[in-house]
Amino acid sequence: LSEMTQVGTVVFSDIQAEDIDQPGPFSAVQYKVVDSHFAQYFTFLNPLEGKLTLTKTLDYETIETFRIGIQAQDRGNPPRVNETWLQIQVLDGDDRNPGFESSKYVTNLPDKPAKGEILDIDPASIKAFDQDRGINSTLYYSFSGTGPEYSFFNIDRLTGRVSLKSLPEVEDFLQPVTLVVKATQFDNPDRYAVATLDVQRSAVEGRKLKFLQRFYLVKVLENVQTGSIILTVVTNRPGDRRVRYSIEETMDKFQVSQTGEIVLSEKLDFEEEQSYSFRVTASDGHTTDSTLVNVSVINVNDWDPQFKYPQYEFQGGDRAWTIGDIVGRVQVYDGDADDDVYLSLLGEDARKFSINKSGEIV
Repeated sequence: LSEMTQVGTVVFSDIQAEDIDQPGPFSAVQYKVVDSHFAQYFTFLNPLEGKLTLTKTLDYETIETFRIGIQAQDRGNPPRVNETWLQIQVLDGDDRNPGFESSKYVTNLPDKPAKGEILDIDPASIKAFDQDRGINSTLYYSFSGTGPEYSFFNIDRLTGRVSLKSLPEVEDFLQPVTLVVKATQFDNPDRYAVATLDVQRSAVEGRKLKFLQRFYLVKVLENVQTGSIILTVVTNRPGDRRVRYSIEETMDKFQVSQTGEIVLSEKLDFEEEQSYSFRVTASDGHTTDSTLVNVSVINVNDWDPQFKYPQYEFQGGDRAWTIGDIVGRVQVYDGDADDDVYLSLLGEDARKFSINKSGEIV
């Protein structure tokens, strides 16, 4: 019987037992399936007819062959019975899709790839099989996708081996990509299975992660707003999203993004600190490199000069002043370090006096 046989089908219609006694009221024969583990699969809908009916779906993958006992009984008192065995062989039907030996495969691109090179696949070569073992249909392989990443690869229709169709550039596959592989039955295209193939570059690939500069020097105005990008550090693998950047934990003034941008996180003050030096580290999980960043803070004239007192008064006492005498001294401060303060006199009598850099009025 095929496992595709529908429940309710009469699978055997000519089961017959004869009562060797002379015909009479006791010679009518009734049929039944003997109780057993497999009795649930069949029954006689009419006990007086030898038509055996399927009552439970068969499954070749669960059981391929079994037997049931059939009992014939007359109507005597006591009744006479006889039993026989019916051997059932289940035939596989095309009711299951193919299956891959692994649902996920992985391959690393060679360090020096060659066109047509067959790729090594983990955990094993790509292989699918017909899960209907009794049929064991032949399968063919293909890619199930149309993205640009598929253009670099060929898959052998019969063996499932994957090879390079064209050579990727250095910037290609900086991030792993996933290809979908499909295995289809030749005799029934509606029966197929899919698995994934992750393609990635090897960790080192002969290109050890390095910064393009061993140190960076940047000058930044002290009034630059927080959140501003002041510098971008660059490695030999730009755009590789596997690369992660970090900055020294003791450096709170600056942060680094995962694209290498150095961002100002706290306000600068030239009068507080004129320079900063810290290291930025890049890592792809396998190799690591660091570079030194030096930041020079540029002073901005953000402080107005301030006199110590808002008003000064100088008295000569009993002695008369003569030309060249110091009348008095004013004190002035500027919060901007290294700023030069220029003093001058204004007013109607300003021409009678002069003032020097020290604030002395003469």
